[in-house]
Amino acid sequence: MLLSSRAVAAAFLIAFANFALAAQPQPPAPPLEYYGDLPAIEDAVVSPGGEYTAMLFTTAGERAVIIVNRSDEPVKRLVVGDAKVRGIEWVGDEAILLLRTETGKLPSNYSQDKAEWWRANVIPFDDRLDVVSVFADQRSIVNAIQGFFGVRQVEGRWVGFFGGYRRGNTSGIRDKLLDTGRAIFAVDLLTGGTEIVDYLTDYPNERDWLIDEAGKVGARMEINLKTGRRRIENGDRKTIAKGEQAKGRVSMLGFNDAGTSVIYSEFDEPEGRNRRFAVPLAGGDKREVFDGCGIDRFLLQPYTGRILGAQLSDGTITLEDEEKERYLSKALEGLSFASHAVVSDWTPNFKTMLAKTSGNYDSGTWFRIDGDGKRSILGLERPAIQGLVIGKVSTVT
Repeated sequence: MLLSSRAVAAAFLIAFANFALAAQPQPPAPPLEYYGDLPAIEDAVVSPGGEYTAMLFTTAGERAVIIVNRSDEPVKRLVVGDAKVRGIEWVGDEAILLLRTETGKLPSNYSQDKAEWWRANVIPFDDRLDVVSVFADQRSIVNAIQGFFGVRQVEGRWVGFFGGYRRGNTSGIRDKLLDTGRAIFAVDLLTGGTEIVDYLTDYPNERDWLIDEAGKVGARMEINLKTGRRRIENGDRKTIAKGEQAKGRVSMLGFNDAGTSVIYSEFDEPEGRNRRFAVPLAGGDKREVFDGCGIDRFLLQPYTGRILGAQLSDGTITLEDEEKERYLSKALEGLSFASHAVVSDWTPNFKTMLAKTSGNYDSGTWFRIDGDGKRSILGLERPAIQGLVIGKVSTVT
């Protein structure tokens, strides 16, 4: 079991004994090096079926991805050591996708000799299956990820969408970059098979994409890096929005909950803030969304590219769908003892959710919440720093 009796006791204190702790004398602070350690749990994600949870875990100085079942029993352990893991994604309930970076050399014609390269590896549950390294051994694609656009289930296959650069032989030069801008590729995550989806050759333009739940390009944005002129197209290449942002500070965020509009963000120079707009995929007038509220983060429906809504800076959740809002809000209500709580991940049917709390004598606790409200502790983020040494969070106006 990953969860020790000490962790359970500490979580019990966090949830139910804040008042009693506040009445006790202040204990001595933990050693300074405790604050410089990596968190015991850096990230956690739940599989689509809700059966498994993958955690980026550090214990006894060893960093690993640990997968546990509903009973908190470890079923797979992958030691990652010093690898710079940046994210974990599920490939169905069959494998995990590790997004990481590593420092690599650049060709001699660049102004610097090193760069940070993004990589992606797929590790199947079945040890008899090979690990897939995205873009590795691809003669026509540079072995580096330039953007991750999500995982989709396409005709029964789990497909990942990644940005990358085409390369080939031209003008007598071998393995030359063919484009100045990135392309987007579809990768079968269990076999490594790769297909190009879209690319752009016209400098100084760049292109960004949104992939819909069917695994098709549902929207693309093209922007001129010199003038800031941009246009957004739907999947049929019809322009649905256009404009100009001198500094290029515009980005597509996702589809709306119904999948009928694109939500994008644009920096308003006179007002000095980001504004968000929704424009119908079928064409029509844009409308401003999420106006007048501070957004902590957007909430995305897994495997669809759709934005359900947002968690606001005051901790409340606002979604387009009232039933989904009720699910997530109910999960947060059960964590009301914490000064800060976020629902970090959930299954597509909302039957299993992961949440993290912090503040008020809590240095970070990860929970799994089932649809019936049952809550269990996955672990503590900093088990050596607990109780009164953390102190209470207060708000001052």
